[in-house]
Amino acid sequence: MRSPHPWLPAFDQATAMIARSGHDIARFVPFAVRSSTAFPYFMEQFSVENQNGGWADLASLRMMDAGAQHIIDAGAEVGVDATLSRTAQAFWRKAVAASLRAGTAVSTYALMGDAADDTRAVSGR
Repeated sequence: MRSPHPWLPAFDQATAMIARSGHDIARFVPFAVRSSTAFPYFMEQFSVENQNGGWADLASLRMMDAGAQHIIDAGAEVGVDATLSRTAQAFWRKAVAASLRAGTAVSTYALMGDAADDTRAVSGR
C-alpha cells in the first residue's frame, strides 16, 4: 500500500533522478535511510517552533528556495517531473516575499496556518 504522505513522491522523484542519471537506486537507499534518522529530531524541534509561530530565518528561506531550484534544474536535465519541488519552492518564495513585506522573517508554518488571510501571517514571527 502506498502512503499518502508527501515524502513518497519526494522519494520517487529522487530515485527517478538517480535512475535517469544512469545510477543505481540501490546504492542510494542506505544514504536515504541514514538521513531519515534525523526526521524525529526535526519533528521534535519544528513542533516546538510551530507552537511559537514557526521557524523562519530570511537567509535560510532563500537558501531553501535556491535548493529547490537546484532540484528543479537537475530534474529537468534528466527529464524528471519536478512538480513537487516547484510546489515546495512556491512556499519558500511566498515566505521570502511575506518576510520582506513584514520586515521580519515569516515561517511557512505561519503562511499555511493563515492561508485565508495572508496579512495575519506576516504579523507573526
